[in-house]
Amino acid sequence: MNAFQTIIQKYYGQEHIFLLTTENKFEFLQYVYNRGYNNKTRASFFIYLYILHLFVESPSEFISKKFGELNKYVTNIFMSETLKDEILNDFSKIQRIYYGFAKLAHIYKFKKAKVQVSSDLCMNELNPKKSNVFTLLQNKSKYYFAAKDLINMIKNNLSNCVGCVPEIIVLKNPYNNIPLNRTDLINIYFFMRWNSCVIPELFHGFFLCDFDLKKFRDDYETTILNTHIKNYIYTSHHDTLYPLFNDMWDQYRHITRRVIINEDFPKDKLINIMKPYLHLYYISLYATNGTYKQCSADYILRRKLIRFRNFNPRFGRRYVRIKKDIRKGRVKVVTFDFKHVNFYQPDNMGSLMQRNNYVMHEYYYDSNELRTILNALTDRINRETGQTNREPSVSISITSNAAVNETPTYYEEPNYFSENSSDGETASDVDSNYDYDEQNTNTNIQAEEEKDTDSIS
Repeated sequence: MNAFQTIIQKYYGQEHIFLLTTENKFEFLQYVYNRGYNNKTRASFFIYLYILHLFVESPSEFISKKFGELNKYVTNIFMSETLKDEILNDFSKIQRIYYGFAKLAHIYKFKKAKVQVSSDLCMNELNPKKSNVFTLLQNKSKYYFAAKDLINMIKNNLSNCVGCVPEIIVLKNPYNNIPLNRTDLINIYFFMRWNSCVIPELFHGFFLCDFDLKKFRDDYETTILNTHIKNYIYTSHHDTLYPLFNDMWDQYRHITRRVIINEDFPKDKLINIMKPYLHLYYISLYATNGTYKQCSADYILRRKLIRFRNFNPRFGRRYVRIKKDIRKGRVKVVTFDFKHVNFYQPDNMGSLMQRNNYVMHEYYYDSNELRTILNALTDRINRETGQTNREPSVSISITSNAAVNETPTYYEEPNYFSENSSDGETASDVDSNYDYDEQNTNTNIQAEEEKDTDSIS
């Protein structure tokens, strides 16, 4: 603040420099007028009035009112355009000198500052010359941060919620608990941008809100809550998520009743498999009401659980096998069934028939499996169209194995969150799409259980 008024007085050649206050403002004006410093240029008179109002009337608000006071002069309708240009020209030169000294002071402080922390949060040494290392200057000390640590810290603080209500934590230096100022946040943002880091969505929104916490919370409330839900599911310990899994499993018991998970099944592996399902379940419970994501989460979760059940109904079962060992004799070996469907695998069964016009897609199946699918779909179409006689209203035929497998059409995953998805479909409607799968699965289970004579489930 004092440097800026000093530069202005030196710019116009003053020999005696005043630090303006309420007590010395008349002495300052008398000194300037008696020696003619206010007549150095046409703009000098207004520049002196500018610093007089700025540093005497509101010295504590220098930064916030610096350009606001200048704007009063350049928007004055009683000033000529030539005079306004001269004022801006003098101010620009003074401002350039001020920024030059400020940069020089920053370089000096940066070089003289001592390194307090030179490792990341995992105690790995960091090289400040690398592009993924950010150097924070605070209280005449330097702190090194890895880009991944900065991103995780920012995401956790900006997505913090208490009882599913956004409660943003002020970004601080974790080593000294000092809040980061606006300059530090801008430096971090452009450090990520210039070094091709993936800028978190919330941090980008925080930047667009000019780092105003209240405005950011109001404008990005839905995004904050969705990010918090995702972070909670994918970063929490399995012991924390296990009660939530039991609640989900009980709520959708009409779908999951055939899947009996042994109580000795490893909890960590179970929760790792179920995290995507728990994410959908948590969204359906706590996401912002009325959003399309929240309304569709329950429907998508039912479809995914049905695929999970039909793929391997024996998931989670415990098997005890007796093996013979020459040295130890009969040894008991305990195993669990971990086979499960990939959650992110395209749901082919969900798009076998478009619900509006019953258009059949082509798939790469053998003739026996395809005949079973077509028969099930034909029966359903006839039921929905009201056909009760023996002659079906829709007849679907298939070709030989060679014709079916000759030119397969690959399946494209549907967008579950698109506006064309049917939210009104009940669980019984979705179950009917998989009736043929359940029959085939039961047959395979019985055949396999007859072969495993030495196993105990």
